[in-house]
Amino acid sequence: MSLVSVIISDLFEKYLPETLANLNETADGPIEIIVKTDDNSLGMRHCLNRAAEEAKGEFLFKLDGHCIMSPHWDTIMKDTCGENDMVVSRIKPITERTWKIVEDRGFDFVTVNPDLSIIECGNFVQDDPDVAETMASIGCGFMVRKNRFMELEMNWEQLGRYGNLGVEWALKIWLSGGRLLVNRGVTCGHLFRKQGVTGCGAREQAWARQLLGIRFQKMEGPKQTHTICWLAEHFNKIKQECST
Repeated sequence: MSLVSVIISDLFEKYLPETLANLNETADGPIEIIVKTDDNSLGMRHCLNRAAEEAKGEFLFKLDGHCIMSPHWDTIMKDTCGENDMVVSRIKPITERTWKIVEDRGFDFVTVNPDLSIIECGNFVQDDPDVAETMASIGCGFMVRKNRFMELEMNWEQLGRYGNLGVEWALKIWLSGGRLLVNRGVTCGHLFRKQGVTGCGAREQAWARQLLGIRFQKMEGPKQTHTICWLAEHFNKIKQECST
């Protein structure tokens, strides 16, 4: 079975032991877990890139250090992940006191706003297929093949130490001919909390999104074959088809 390399940026996470224990309990096949601690304050992107460079697996799985995964996540995601694709998890909140997933909350799909910020936009309904396209992700609980991650230039560290990872990879994958897919069978329980991070304010985030937009508008993204307008039209077409 293909090895999955789990890459985690440790921002001095209180619940990292719980996350690591859950990964080992819920995975079917072989996994390796690579944790990089941000000792030098270089940020999440830097830590994840160093972890990816060390990874031995065919697949990379990016997770935050305050999450838990549903059983069989690795098998289901590997089976869904095509050569050019990225597979993302359904997202549900965790209750900190019990460390359990809140099943009646959360979201499955994420969209991109005109300013390249992201927002949740709905859930699977009963008649939906088990695998569906999503425009973006929140940047947590995603799987991609390592060679694809590397050819798309890893995480762009010039975009800042934190934030905007979901839209960065949405544009990289979609505009180079791949797809972002969400599988109904995989849930990532995420501990949402308010936590200030230096260099991750609204101004810094907006600047990073402007930089990201300029590069893709100039068709300078790695392996880029589509425009941002194409992506918007693609999902508008899907929306229209679903409403008829």
